Amino acid sequence: MKKNNVNKRVTQAEIARRARVSQATVSFVLNSRFTDRVPERTRERVLKVAREIGYRTNYFARSLVLGTTNSVGLIYEDTFEFLTEDPFCSAIFRGVNQELTRRRQNLIFSTVNGMQEVLPPMMESYLVEGIILLACKNRRLPTALRERGIPHILIDPFYEEVKSPRILISNKRCAAEIVDHLAQNRHTRIGMIAPATVTGEMAWSFKERIAGFQQGLKQNGLTFDPSLLVMSTYDLTIKNEFPELRPARMAAKKMLESANRPTAIFGANDRIALGVLQQAQEMGVSVPGELAIVGFDDLQFTQTTVPPLSTVSVDKESLGRKTVEQLFNIVQGNAGPALRIQGKLVVRGSSAGAPEAVKV
Repeated sequence: MKKNNVNKRVTQAEIARRARVSQATVSFVLNSRFTDRVPERTRERVLKVAREIGYRTNYFARSLVLGTTNSVGLIYEDTFEFLTEDPFCSAIFRGVNQELTRRRQNLIFSTVNGMQEVLPPMMESYLVEGIILLACKNRRLPTALRERGIPHILIDPFYEEVKSPRILISNKRCAAEIVDHLAQNRHTRIGMIAPATVTGEMAWSFKERIAGFQQGLKQNGLTFDPSLLVMSTYDLTIKNEFPELRPARMAAKKMLESANRPTAIFGANDRIALGVLQQAQEMGVSVPGELAIVGFDDLQFTQTTVPPLSTVSVDKESLGRKTVEQLFNIVQGNAGPALRIQGKLVVRGSSAGAPEAVKV
């Protein structure tokens, strides 16, 4: 006599296979979500298969996805150790946690690697109201979330073409303001160093900052010189220091050794600006007398360098809080595809005053 395996749980994947529909469709039917997307005949077929094979709804998970779990997922595309070492993302993480605590929401945190095609188990099981993707370079995860109908938002995504809701920094406008500041201080040869991966890819945010840099030059009547826009290749496998630091120093060395070197350099982020400052000091180039330097992000170390680094201040914790707010707007169907967070130029000693060559 064949024994029934009473411990074997019938899954939605099995229902999808037998009903010849996607797993997302099964989820919509069983959880009574997005009912307008599923034809009535398909819904009836899914329910019939579910009854025939003895599917039992996981009411705990179902209650969570319907808004009673008080849980939000956050997926970070790297290790937790790297998150704690990254001053930009860790500050955003704090802001997310602050806002969730204020709303009496739980945070379910998970890391993924860059090639992972599936969601973490807790989030795959719909045990969250929505998901935040931080530092996402994986094109598959947003697609997987959209296909499953899971509300989600990306913070500063790597790729421009991502179709999911996202929250961004006003990169272009802020970069143009940096050039305005330098031009007002009589700099006419302004360089920029931006990071790219070892495969030659560049994050969307840095592409926008380059566009803003070029726009700022044009607005100030300055000619764009391609030799003054240098890409620095960084390797994320480097530990115990910022991965952009050494490549930024090499790029700055090349610029500063040229016969017609720039009098100002805009580092696309603070870590690059720090590398430029270190290289200038090693070469005996006076900052800001012979070289002005400006960064972007306003990381904590920018206030303690000698001289302190000018930079664009981005309230990273506020960005995290606004991300949570926007996610709940998405859950309620009240949000647009993108939200921009403003930055503010903070002028410090590294870019104060005109270059020595033009002082009168």
